[in-house]
Amino acid sequence: MAVLDSSATIDILSGNGLGIILRDKYKREATRTTTITMHEVLFGVKQEYKKQVLNYFQTLDILSFDSASAIKSSELEQEMRAKGKILNRLDVFIAAICITRGEPLITTDKDFKQIPGLKILTV
Repeated sequence: MAVLDSSATIDILSGNGLGIILRDKYKREATRTTTITMHEVLFGVKQEYKKQVLNYFQTLDILSFDSASAIKSSELEQEMRAKGKILNRLDVFIAAICITRGEPLITTDKDFKQIPGLKILTV
């Protein structure tokens, strides 16, 4: 199993070339996402597509940002800042959820490669 991040989810939902490749390559692994990804995708979706997107999320296991993820995300953010790297906080939350659960992340966002301890699946 693997966790879809926001960029991969958007590509899959839009049906673009990258989304088709991701869907075909990881159709067995791509069974999960996070509450953070749900937020990011739903925030950006046009109202006319919201029901379709919500239906898609119902096909996935949704992982929450829990206390273990909060602790891990604070550690990751401190470590990255000490190295002079500032990442999007929501990305750090997604990474922490994956790391604490031992799940790889399916993403098209290169920023995730900077996060220590995160296993990434890409195209």
